[in-house]
Amino acid sequence: MRSPLYQLIQNSEACFDFVQDHGYDGIILLNSMTNEIWANARLADVLGYKEDIPPAILNRINKTHLEKKHQDIDILSKSGRSIAFKVSTFQQDTFQILGLQQKTKNTDQIDQRILAIRSLLTSAKLAFWEWNIQTGEVYLSPFWAQELGYRMEELQPFSVSTWSELAHPDDAKKCERLLQEHFDGHSLIYESEARMRHRNGRLIWVYDQGKVVSWKDDQPEWMIGFHQQISERKNQEEVLKTFIRQFPAAVAMTNKSLDILSYTQEWLEEFHAGQELSVSKIAESIPHIPAITEGIERIINNEIPIFEEIIREENSFQDNWREWKITPWYDQQHIGGVIIQVSNLNKLKKLELEKLQYFQYMAMICANLPVAMIACDTRGRLTLYNDTAREWFHLNESAEIGEPQFIDHIQLNELSGDQIFTDHPLRKLLRNEELKNRQFTIQNDQYKRTLKADGIQLFNELGEIIGVAMTLYDMSDSIATENQLRLSEQTFKNSFKKAPIGMALVDLDGSWMRVNSKICKILGYSKEELLKTNFQQITHPDDLDSDLYLLNEVKLGKRKSYELEKRYIHKTGKIVSVILSVSVVRDPQKNPLFYISQLTDISSLKASSEALKNVLEITQKQNDRLHNFAHIVSHNLRSHTGNISMLLDLLLSQYDQLRQEEIPQMLLTASKQLNETISHLNEVATLHDTNEDELESLGLSSVIEKELHNINAYIKETKIKIENKVAPDVKVLVIPAYLESIIFNFVTNAIKYRSLDRAPKLSFRSKYINSFVMLEIQDNGLGIDLEKHGHKLFGMYKTFHKHKEARGIGLFITKNQIEAMGGKIEVESTPNIGTTFKIFLKHA
Repeated sequence: MRSPLYQLIQNSEACFDFVQDHGYDGIILLNSMTNEIWANARLADVLGYKEDIPPAILNRINKTHLEKKHQDIDILSKSGRSIAFKVSTFQQDTFQILGLQQKTKNTDQIDQRILAIRSLLTSAKLAFWEWNIQTGEVYLSPFWAQELGYRMEELQPFSVSTWSELAHPDDAKKCERLLQEHFDGHSLIYESEARMRHRNGRLIWVYDQGKVVSWKDDQPEWMIGFHQQISERKNQEEVLKTFIRQFPAAVAMTNKSLDILSYTQEWLEEFHAGQELSVSKIAESIPHIPAITEGIERIINNEIPIFEEIIREENSFQDNWREWKITPWYDQQHIGGVIIQVSNLNKLKKLELEKLQYFQYMAMICANLPVAMIACDTRGRLTLYNDTAREWFHLNESAEIGEPQFIDHIQLNELSGDQIFTDHPLRKLLRNEELKNRQFTIQNDQYKRTLKADGIQLFNELGEIIGVAMTLYDMSDSIATENQLRLSEQTFKNSFKKAPIGMALVDLDGSWMRVNSKICKILGYSKEELLKTNFQQITHPDDLDSDLYLLNEVKLGKRKSYELEKRYIHKTGKIVSVILSVSVVRDPQKNPLFYISQLTDISSLKASSEALKNVLEITQKQNDRLHNFAHIVSHNLRSHTGNISMLLDLLLSQYDQLRQEEIPQMLLTASKQLNETISHLNEVATLHDTNEDELESLGLSSVIEKELHNINAYIKETKIKIENKVAPDVKVLVIPAYLESIIFNFVTNAIKYRSLDRAPKLSFRSKYINSFVMLEIQDNGLGIDLEKHGHKLFGMYKTFHKHKEARGIGLFITKNQIEAMGGKIEVESTPNIGTTFKIFLKHA
């Protein structure tokens, strides 16, 4: 009997309050079902018993209480003295708790009030505490310390700070507020949930409940309470909150005080137009509907298990139809709050309005389906047929199954001949015979059709048969398609067998399922030998992993097919190089069935490629030697021509009369021209293709401005107007010296070959074209006849105007510089109008 009492105290707040307020001098527990009776140690002590109260005394107490039917009884103590008690009663299920207080007490007995309650709570193994609010005196039970993992001596001396040091700072303020509300009379008991630091360092959730039991000078004096760990419940509550937030409907969760604990995005959309929830109570979140408010209250009070109702909410715009479902959620065995789920039925109501249109639409579809649909009642009268049935059988509503004219209309022949069924399939359906995937033919002067028929019985709500229905599908096209498919399959077999490349069907595990003769020839195996192996066994080990990786991606559907170059090991042991193409065949449910592999032998091509590679390496070495030879010849020739020029100048300086002679002058001119030619050849020899890494990112506009500045005197002298319209942020990948040389050449050419009939102009523009920057250089000079000279425009030593400084080397070098940087050049020109050069350079 002791355990039920402690269970009641722990689980019932009202029972806890009753024991504190009325059980100062003893507690008696009665079980009305078993007539058992039990008294606590405090009553035994008051009556003078060191051990349990004798059963005879307890039975007398029970009998007296039942006979008197009032709350005052006298009990004989061990010494024989009668002690008067005031009795208070608390009923819980089948148990009745009697709280006893002596009617007359001396001062010492009154002072022992707190000790009696402490004794009761300690015997109940509750984690209780006592607090003298006015003096600061604190008592903590061993079980209070035990809940937090401590021994009593580790927490002594007890004080208010013992709790505040263990409580989480964020929760301490909330607890202080709730405590003050209890002191001010706003709550009958003090209740809080707070996180506290366990001895092992982790935070646990603790439920705390207490009550002021004595007052002094109108101020709270003594307060008693207990706490218990609720971490598991809080975790379960958080899980429930998380579940609510992720629920795909308009759902909100509250506690018993109807504070909103959790809600879904759909709840915000339904009641708050998607805006953040700014209210805390459920009544502030939903429309004021008395039925809903009453339903919530009745569930909280455990009067009903669930509330479900469809409510029409009228407003000035349109009616709202919502289905409300309210259910409780439980904290252990007690209601912790409610879960409210709201379904917006506006769409459903709209669908109901559209239902008739839907059926009309379906009737229209049925009427025009290329499937004959026929239904009749149990008497054989037609109740439904569509246009296809009307066309095929010329039906009319007066025809009945049992009448000859109906059989005349529905003439279904045997698939293999002209025999007409006398026992009609619809009649068989009425007799519960099956009609499924049966094939018939119909024929008239215009056509012959092969039909597949399926039939069902029709029932009413009571399960009674009310008719039958039959659908007939025209299989003529399907049969033709099947014949075509059979022909295609035969064609595939012939193509597979005679294909000029290796072809194979490969099982999902890699084993060969089917191979053609070409693949056997490539790999050197007979068909029988190959079918006993799998492709993994004869794949070169270095190529297997990449092949298996790609094969798995095809199997998982990440790619439809793949192609790679791989090596197989020939039966003789030699390496065979092939191009392998693989695709997968799947069933209607998209499950892989097998692979189709195609092998193209490239062994001879690989050998030729290696030979070509060797030739290219030899050619590269020869080019390098020629390049070095060009540098050596250029260098040596320049030395000799320099010496010749120097000797001629020395000779003419010593014999001044020779300057008047024609031959010395001709020698001097020839020497200078030879020196210039060698210089040009040296410049050409130094041009070479560049790698991406050799190019630098330069601002195109800034390079143009730099070159214009370098020849500024020349520009002013010729009075040419130059416009640079290239944006400052345009950048190109170039060799700086090459780009400067290109700009210099085009500017000086525009000046050299300007027209004397008009003011000279030159402009620079740019725009992005794919991965290039196109630099457009346009002048209004003499122009070039491209029909006459276009084929040799960029040739070496090609000139097109009689200008004293024309050498025919500038455009040749410029074109080679542009191409060496991975670019290209185009030209547009009209004689006596001008020329436009378009230079394409890689953009940075």
